[in-house]
Amino acid sequence: KALIDPLRNYIVKLDVTNLKPIDLVDLDVQVNSEAFKDSKVLNLIRNEKDTLEFQIAPNPNIKEGDYVANVIIMLGDKQLLDKPLSIVVGRYNDLQEVSEPVEGFLILGEKTTLNNNGNALIENVLVKKLSWLQSKFTDFEPAPSTVEQKADGYVYVQWNYALQPGQSETFAYSTNYRNPIIYAILFVVIAGGFYLLRKKDLIVTKRALSLHTTEGNLAIMKVLVTVKNDGNAGIDEIRVMDKVPGVIKAPVEFGMIKPNSVKNVGEHTVLMWDIPHLKKGEEKVISYKIEGRVNILDTIILPAALAKFGLGTKKKMFTSKSVSLSKHH
Repeated sequence: KALIDPLRNYIVKLDVTNLKPIDLVDLDVQVNSEAFKDSKVLNLIRNEKDTLEFQIAPNPNIKEGDYVANVIIMLGDKQLLDKPLSIVVGRYNDLQEVSEPVEGFLILGEKTTLNNNGNALIENVLVKKLSWLQSKFTDFEPAPSTVEQKADGYVYVQWNYALQPGQSETFAYSTNYRNPIIYAILFVVIAGGFYLLRKKDLIVTKRALSLHTTEGNLAIMKVLVTVKNDGNAGIDEIRVMDKVPGVIKAPVEFGMIKPNSVKNVGEHTVLMWDIPHLKKGEEKVISYKIEGRVNILDTIILPAALAKFGLGTKKKMFTSKSVSLSKHH
């Protein structure tokens, strides 16, 4: 057998002897196979021996394997010889890899084309490394053979391929950041809107402090109403209202902020304060004193205080929690 490298040229020598008792003129000597072809014209007198050289330039695309070359000698239309010659075409690998980016609006990726320019089957793997987050928004074409997250935190995408000589195959992935970014923006907008809807412009709190008890079980308590601007801008013309149950004597002692009015309305004493302006984050504390016998105060719940600002449809109202006086003794 003759071993041939399909990427190289060879000289094949053929010894020919004229065993005929006559001269042979214009012999057509051919070497034919799938790997190569060549021919020579030869003249031999009787009993003469000659050596022919054939230039072999195999086709580089021919597959590796065993081939048969036929040595044929023709004299005119008459075939004088047809002898087979075994040839082995060797393997050579030539894998070409061409990569190009896949780009779009907030889309990144890569397309890789593999070309088997050799003469033998190539079986191997193509591996791409992605971050964990990137892998969650990535599409593949074709679907990978395996997708595995390893200890280093990265995700390894693997395609197994088998390319015959002359065959090509393309593998691609694209990471679409457009949808997650849009979803993130929508989430921020919705969450921000929800926060703004729930966010209070004013925070109103109310609590009672026990000061002391005099002889005869007469208790004196201090009520504190705090109004805080929890909004994003200053607020003007805030009105604060609080009620004292009628069973308690109307308060006559107040803190730094005096009420604009003290009125008896039904069974309650209604107190009103006007606050001209509260800056962002500013708070005001309104206070007054009440007194009554302990056994009476223990049964009383002070109503919630109320604060409001704005006019018409823009009016906003905020309330505190009610206060039980029994727990302060």
